Amino acid sequence: NDRIIQSFLNDRAAGQPLEDQMIAWATLDFLSDHSPQTLQNLMTRLAKVHSAADPRGRHSSWRGEAASTEQILATHLSETTHSTVIKHLDKAH
Repeated sequence: NDRIIQSFLNDRAAGQPLEDQMIAWATLDFLSDHSPQTLQNLMTRLAKVHSAADPRGRHSSWRGEAASTEQILATHLSETTHSTVIKHLDKAH
């Protein structure tokens, strides 16, 4: 789980074909297929944190407060493991 959270928090990987970015997108795909309500709640909470930090929407990169972001990820991804996401990807291909 910590590996997944760190993948989301690695801002340098955003938009790059790097492992952390692939893990983050694979996790979102897993949640979309297996727990859409969790995905919706996660995205809603993250959007609120980002909007609070950038109320005018001037930045395309993440502006949310780090501790809040990490807590939201930990809460919503607590049941999602790296191995579960990998198994999901293996089945998808």
